[in-house]
Amino acid sequence: LPIELKVDTLGAAREEEELNELRNETQSLQQLLLRIRMTTALRTLRRTRVHARETRLASAKASRDAPLLAEMEASERRQQILAQRLTQTKRDLAKNTAELEALQKKEKQLRRATSRLEDFRERAECEARLADKATAPPRSPDETSHASPSAETKLRLEDDAQTSSPP
Repeated sequence: LPIELKVDTLGAAREEEELNELRNETQSLQQLLLRIRMTTALRTLRRTRVHARETRLASAKASRDAPLLAEMEASERRQQILAQRLTQTKRDLAKNTAELEALQKKEKQLRRATSRLEDFRERAECEARLADKATAPPRSPDETSHASPSAETKLRLEDDAQTSSPP
């Protein structure tokens, strides 16, 4: 009997150690998830600020260039300037479009990673809850009268009783 008690105690200690490791891992995953969310929010904020600044600069530039364009309405120089600006605008648009696509792809990857981390955390919590239920001490008669164990728990207890009793 003392050996069985020692074996049971060691088993319970190992299970508690594993449970603590799972809890620590879950906590570190939650911290990582929070960091990812914060990084994504900061990038979005930065992108919004850059876009607002570029819009303001473009608006100021357009208002500054309006009189110049009005004066050069009939000249060839105007056509050259417009062609150059159009070319530059197309280059900028292509560059910004590629950057936007890269940022959207990165955001999508981050969302997928976040989803995977949340799924992993949920699974770990579920396993921890099951481990808690499996290692919970038996209930007293007063407790069992208030809440009957589930069918799954009853089956598990019967299996444990059959495997622990000698043939």
